[in-house]
Amino acid sequence: MTYDFLVAGFPKCGTTTIHNLLQQNTQIYLPECKETFYFSDTSLYTDKELNLEKEFYGGVSRGQIIGGVEPSFYKYAGRVAPYMRPDTKVIFLVRNPIDYLFSFYKMCMSFGVVEWCEAYKKYGKFSGIVREYVRFSGNECRLNRRSSIIASVIAGGDYIRFIKRYEKLAGRENIKIILFEDFIRDEKKITQEIFRFIGAEEQQIKTDVAKNKSEEIMPNGKIGRALLAYREYLHHTYVERRKDIGKNGMALCELYYRYVPKIASKHIEDWIDRSARKLLYRYYDAGVRELAEWMERDLTKEWKWKEESQDCKICKTDLEGNN
Repeated sequence: MTYDFLVAGFPKCGTTTIHNLLQQNTQIYLPECKETFYFSDTSLYTDKELNLEKEFYGGVSRGQIIGGVEPSFYKYAGRVAPYMRPDTKVIFLVRNPIDYLFSFYKMCMSFGVVEWCEAYKKYGKFSGIVREYVRFSGNECRLNRRSSIIASVIAGGDYIRFIKRYEKLAGRENIKIILFEDFIRDEKKITQEIFRFIGAEEQQIKTDVAKNKSEEIMPNGKIGRALLAYREYLHHTYVERRKDIGKNGMALCELYYRYVPKIASKHIEDWIDRSARKLLYRYYDAGVRELAEWMERDLTKEWKWKEESQDCKICKTDLEGNN
């Protein structure tokens, strides 16, 4: 099996919404679940070829356009390459990288991700985490503790570095970059553009689809942490034991996964202060300008890309942190 198209990233840039919109086109085949974790978590599969094709693409009809929408694809170009052709279309959604990082942080806090929750307590909320992991080195801004999970998330906002890896596999003519800001302004228009790009017929779609939203919550006490840990366990259960637990079991897991842990969580107030934003601006600046040149578009204007910005609780483009 090879992909006809991929939506390869980026996290917190609208991939959940895109997946649910593209699924409405009868010419397109996508797995029912957006994320298979096939390339990102190798421990989940033993016979990879069997699992990918038969587990997730067993229902493909002749002539359908086969796609994959996973925000983690951007990191795994080498693993995805054997399932691509030279003409596979690759789509990226990007947003202001500072907004991406803040939205990702909120998601991790709401999921109770250990590394982020511990960093939150140790370094003093989001801006403190930024100051710990992004440091000045001479005239450059570099990542501290580069091997950590948090550092890898910060690096994920350097979009052009990852896009270039796919450019080597598919060629620039087969890559389409979409601004998150354009997408949220006109979801139907952008979706129809994607249909044309991947060779699908334009069809009428409904934009009232499920969207991920990041919430500023974190686990509260031992009960909260235990529930959130169990929610992560259920998440992997979907992939490992999908057939064993059946549809009713999956539905029960989904209800638990989404709602129960919030009972034992607390809301937090957080924001990006000026010094943290300045550090992130310096860190991402060269990549943003290279991406703007690649796209032939003035991203400094679109993203209001200024070093001296005011403190803000939630950035203008965050809009609930759609994923």
